[in-house]
Amino acid sequence: MVSKRKADVIFLQETHSKEESEKQWVNEWGGRIVYSHGSPNSCGVAVLIRNGFNCIIHNTIIDPSGHYIILKVDIEDKVYVLINIYVPNKDKITCKFFKNLHKKLQDENLDCVENIICGGDFNCPLNPKLDKKRWCNGAKKNGNR
Repeated sequence: MVSKRKADVIFLQETHSKEESEKQWVNEWGGRIVYSHGSPNSCGVAVLIRNGFNCIIHNTIIDPSGHYIILKVDIEDKVYVLINIYVPNKDKITCKFFKNLHKKLQDENLDCVENIICGGDFNCPLNPKLDKKRWCNGAKKNGNR
């Protein structure tokens, strides 16, 4: 499905990917893929770059827990920072996640880059009563989704 898209760069979250599947993913996509696997049962993010797209990667930062990938790239002679995130869905650690991500950007001197593109799954429901309702009513325990 993703290979039929006409996008140059695609951010994926909750990939549940593992190193053993990388070759298959690359064969299906046909371009370059940067992974942060996480575990086969949760997390995982990936950045897919279309084959033939003029994107030069200068710096890659991969979170070993599968929650983010940060790429410093050149696209058409402009520097960009691409950030693909999968924010933990536990409210108590969400703020810590963003503080750590910001610190990582500062430590790598990427917070001052003019063109920063951040996308992903922020796990921030606009209306927690509606968006989290089925999980609060025991649907998750029963396996109903």
